Amino acid sequence: MKRLVIMRHAQSPMGYSDVTRPISPHGKKQAFEAGQFLKDEFKPDYLLVSSAERTRMTIAEVAKAYDWGGNYCQFEDVIYNATLRSLIGVISKLPDEYENVMLVGHNPGVSQLVTHFSGGYGVNFTPATVAILESKVDNWYMLATEGAEVTQTFSPA
Repeated sequence: MKRLVIMRHAQSPMGYSDVTRPISPHGKKQAFEAGQFLKDEFKPDYLLVSSAERTRMTIAEVAKAYDWGGNYCQFEDVIYNATLRSLIGVISKLPDEYENVMLVGHNPGVSQLVTHFSGGYGVNFTPATVAILESKVDNWYMLATEGAEVTQTFSPA
């Protein structure tokens, strides 16, 4: 079984170049709350995070809420403003030894990814929203065709 957590970055203010935008003080609170939710639900083997500053800051705040054991975190340029096709490609290439993966990215890609994998289940991806998906597949590349079930969602205040 594969479990995938898909998270949108926390709230970020305008007025910066897009890739260098930080998260706001409220965004820090949102990300921490998401981490509090995840600590009881999910321990990732591997993290894929957009290289944008706001996603880096988001995962740092999530990490303050709980220690997931220092597992591998990869910052990927391709996740920044990725298309659905690009995100499916990233997920499909994951090593199969990872059972629990977390992806932190941007809208509209993250919401499209959940909708695609779940066969139409829509999640309103406000900042720092989390969706947990589960699939009975053995290989990550099969997720795109076999799909997954959204088992939980969380959106901080």
